[in-house]
Amino acid sequence: MDIASLTVAVCHGRTTNHVYVNLGRLVKEQVPEFERYHSQLVRPTTYFGYDAVGNLKFVTRAHASGRSM
Repeated sequence: MDIASLTVAVCHGRTTNHVYVNLGRLVKEQVPEFERYHSQLVRPTTYFGYDAVGNLKFVTRAHASGRSM
């Protein structure tokens, strides 16, 4: 996979990352980290998959593993 661009959006000090490949297809998005129950920090990630002609075929919302504070 050739990464064509990586964008970083910062709002109120919180970062969202977007990874794009050729033809501008979004393949990965990481939203800002947040604290979940039991003081566990998580950063959810969403993956996007396409078929050979560029149609969006799946969206996978992976549960980020947490780390203790």
